[in-house]
Amino acid sequence: MSEVFVGIDLGGTNIKIGCFDSDMKLISKTSVATKADMGPEVVVDRMAQAVEKLLADASVCLRDVRMAGIGTPGPAKYKEGIIIDAANLPKFKNVPIRRMLSEQLGKPVVFENDANTACWGEYTVGAGKGVEDMVFFTLGTGIGGGIVSNGELLHGSDDNAAELGHTIIYPDGRLCGCGQKGCVEAYASASSTAARATEAVRSGTASSLKKLLDEDGQISCKDVYEHLAAGDELARQITDGTAKAIAIICVNML
Repeated sequence: MSEVFVGIDLGGTNIKIGCFDSDMKLISKTSVATKADMGPEVVVDRMAQAVEKLLADASVCLRDVRMAGIGTPGPAKYKEGIIIDAANLPKFKNVPIRRMLSEQLGKPVVFENDANTACWGEYTVGAGKGVEDMVFFTLGTGIGGGIVSNGELLHGSDDNAAELGHTIIYPDGRLCGCGQKGCVEAYASASSTAARATEAVRSGTASSLKKLLDEDGQISCKDVYEHLAAGDELARQITDGTAKAIAIICVNML
């Protein structure tokens, strides 16, 4: 087989892995639980084992793998291959993950911010193919971002540029997990969308979401959008707020 590349997305809940041929065509993919609470050594072991199983299931030999790439949430020392700290990986403090995974696989490993890897993938083989300048957002539990300018991925002086989710759109607004107030992530992420809905219901705002909160003790972002589709007025107000926050950051980036 021609050269094979492995891509790994390390998240707080799941590790997602794909193997690709030299034309960047997906050969196979898998996902395993991260088990971040067990510490970095266990997580890296699980990562390597999952890569080896994925390759075996796809009838690909490890010797055909040219290198692996791993994307992780920041902040990190990306040139040095070290995770400094990650909110959803609480035991990962100054972890030399690039070296650890390279030793496990016996292959070179490229290490990058997860949003940057997604941005570069979209730029090279996705919706950004053929352009020289683009801005990319990851919308999920948090909000991440990446910027390509003149065909180059923007890293900044400390490798942590383009943390677009922590751009302040409402000064002195909602407290964000980063410690600032008014970040777009505090309004438009999945977790903040759910939190704003929960707060509104608990404050007495009428909504079909109240029954769900009473029964399950929590409201998810998915719940909010499902109740929006069913015509709930509070869900509409909450999702309008999410959309407005995303619109503001998009306009600012333009």
